[in-house]
Amino acid sequence: MTEGTTSQEPSPFVLSVGTMSPGDHRDFSFEGPLPVVLDSGRVEEDVGVTVKVSALPDGVVAAGTGSFQATLICHRCLAETSGERSIEFMQVFQPAPDEDGRQLDSDGNIDLEPVVRDEVVLDLPLAPLCRPDCLGLCSVCGTDLNSDPCSGHTDESDHPLAALRQLLDPQDT
Repeated sequence: MTEGTTSQEPSPFVLSVGTMSPGDHRDFSFEGPLPVVLDSGRVEEDVGVTVKVSALPDGVVAAGTGSFQATLICHRCLAETSGERSIEFMQVFQPAPDEDGRQLDSDGNIDLEPVVRDEVVLDLPLAPLCRPDCLGLCSVCGTDLNSDPCSGHTDESDHPLAALRQLLDPQDT
């Protein structure tokens, strides 16, 4: 923090591990905000993280788990559904940055926020469903077929391909 700035509460994702010697292990548990908003859903509540940090001769390795509440939007019927999700992660931090720019900083701190955020985003499905047998929306009127069977759209006589159906099923004519 520089002079003249207001004090901010430190991020719970930043862990001080500078005093650890090679072979030392330390356990951390914390909760912290990690707002994530995607087309398929969002995470608005705190993410709970449990991590074990082990010191190596040239850095530290952080291995842990996290849990969070996600609100997802069904890919078929557009209904919101919420549920508990969990992640696992492992990351090595060294004094020199890795290909993702993650490193053990000069004060001996590691920032797990990008690691946890990446795992949370990867855990959210690209096309979530409210349930495996979701029927989706009616393609004619947009009614949710899970709650309303939406009868009345069965007349296909004016459909451009209705004549082909007669060729496939001649006994129905």
